[in-house]
Amino acid sequence: MKNLKVKITGVGKQNYLISIDEKPVQLKKNSFGSYEHDAQTEKDSVNIKIKTVHEMNSKYWFLTNIFFFIISIFGIFDYRFPKRCLSNSFETNVKLANEQSEINISLLPSQLGRPCAEVKSECEVQEVKNACEQDLVALKRMKTLRITKGILWIALIIAGIVLAFTTNII
Repeated sequence: MKNLKVKITGVGKQNYLISIDEKPVQLKKNSFGSYEHDAQTEKDSVNIKIKTVHEMNSKYWFLTNIFFFIISIFGIFDYRFPKRCLSNSFETNVKLANEQSEINISLLPSQLGRPCAEVKSECEVQEVKNACEQDLVALKRMKTLRITKGILWIALIIAGIVLAFTTNII
């Protein structure tokens, strides 16, 4: 049985989906702020995938965002989403050399068209994908959400004016 110690730095506040050999893994935070996972396998190579998970790609994205928009006093205290909707996608194959191997993956800041991670390892590493791309589905959903929030603000203003004139406050 071969052991692979995966160390990931630069995670920050982004949501990442990390899988080793198509199985999602839970990372443990160490005392230095980076994340680690010990994987055991019988194979000679391991596939590692890291992908950004955007909030707009969830199943009930519209309902949850409108709900939080309303309870945050019509967006005043609402969470601001990143405007560019960048998605990091990293995949690599690692050929295990020894019984105990180690790989360090440093996640870089998201910049369109640039690599999203750097890999350091004594093992042979073959990168399959390493790119930062714009998530077009999330971008389209952000536009839909902005239009809906604008319509809700206009409806709120009209309702306030109608209420003011019908109760003779003005």
